[in-house]
Amino acid sequence: MTNFTLLMLHDAPAKAGQDIYRQAKSPQDDAMSSAEQLKSAYKNTTAPKDKWKVNYYIFFFVGFSSLFSWHIFIKNSFFEERFASTIFATTFSNWIARVYMATNLLAMVFLMLLPERLKGSNSLRVSLSFLGNVAVFLAMTVLPPCEWIPDTTYFYITLVCAGLCGFFGGVLQSSLFGMASGFPSSYVQGIMAGQGLAGMVSSVILMAANILAGDSIKSPHEIAINAALYFGLSLFFIVLGYISFMYVQRLEFFKFHSTMSAAPGADLDLSDESIQPPQQGGIFSIFTKMPSALYPPAVFFVLFITLSAFPFIFSNITSSSKSDSFFFRKLFISTGYLLFDVGDYIGKSMPAFGLFYTKSHVFILSSSLLRVVFIPLFMLCNFRDHPDFNAALRIFSSDVIYFSLALLFGLTNGYICSLLFMNAPRTVPEYLREKMGAIMPFFLTVGLALGPFFVGIISLFLKK
Repeated sequence: MTNFTLLMLHDAPAKAGQDIYRQAKSPQDDAMSSAEQLKSAYKNTTAPKDKWKVNYYIFFFVGFSSLFSWHIFIKNSFFEERFASTIFATTFSNWIARVYMATNLLAMVFLMLLPERLKGSNSLRVSLSFLGNVAVFLAMTVLPPCEWIPDTTYFYITLVCAGLCGFFGGVLQSSLFGMASGFPSSYVQGIMAGQGLAGMVSSVILMAANILAGDSIKSPHEIAINAALYFGLSLFFIVLGYISFMYVQRLEFFKFHSTMSAAPGADLDLSDESIQPPQQGGIFSIFTKMPSALYPPAVFFVLFITLSAFPFIFSNITSSSKSDSFFFRKLFISTGYLLFDVGDYIGKSMPAFGLFYTKSHVFILSSSLLRVVFIPLFMLCNFRDHPDFNAALRIFSSDVIYFSLALLFGLTNGYICSLLFMNAPRTVPEYLREKMGAIMPFFLTVGLALGPFFVGIISLFLKK
């Protein structure tokens, strides 16, 4: 099939005029002819190859840039110093996380309820989300050195930025995975692996900064400058991610799969009420059949368990060593975080190798449930000496056991999440794949939001 033929198929309905559809016996059937003919034309051609895997690595980097900024946002120690004199000194991180999660969920719900004709394309929403985050992190880069802003006022400005970051992040995640659901499953895995790398790299950067700082005490101005550099680095990766995404849309491989996954009737002029695309299944139709109905709750449960232990339990485990060295005083807890992030990245990368990829619904779904065993295992580790904690529960006092559990906990989180996201779109008909791709991040975010509330229940088991 030549490029000239494909071009003619694109232009045919416009040249024929709208009267063709008005005269047809079945306007709904004729209305989708252009899209279906174009799809048919592409199906009769050989799918373009992703030469040098350029598309894959761009998807990987877009995934990385979509979450790296948030990791820097939430892990930055600058806020601890800046808000120390406010009433939010001990609760600022919870406030930032809650506002981010609330607006993130709001954005995803908004997209799910928005009529299809008002949503625009996935590519457009991804681009606008990147530009929104550019504006947010440009402000975050400029603001830290502004010491003349009252600390409480700065806190509320930070919450606004966190809310905007969450909203743009929700639109980005939903649109990105919705778009990727029309590509081979390895491209969904590429996005997941990029997001895993974002968590690991941010932890490495912040840990390296702590090591270089040592026990020295920095002035508030020095801390503010460092924060501006961190946010500036985030801004750089967001801009680079946006440029990469704009470039990938020009590649033939991307154009082919975007066209093949387009909803029927998407290229038609719907201004005439007599011309409507065929009725498609809504989001709720995903939950009417097995196994597709189980995939969204499964990803919710995986992240719910993860956030029930991370970071609450991690931050309350201390070393069994009595050493007063710099590592045990300053780096022990952050090492546990880093091992989780390393495991998460490895887990999200594993499905890229055929040996570790599986389509078995039984294995994927049962593994999602079995991760709950990590909660009691972590509870048996060496918790902080606290009068409310039952010392009899401290069975695994070895640091090696705790670090091994932290690595395995991250690895299973990344591995199972990748398998869920890769296989979920394949459990529904082609016309529902974009919806499934968009609803999976929503359930993931709900798990992230509700997991920390389970911490209170866990605490009850730790008390005497």
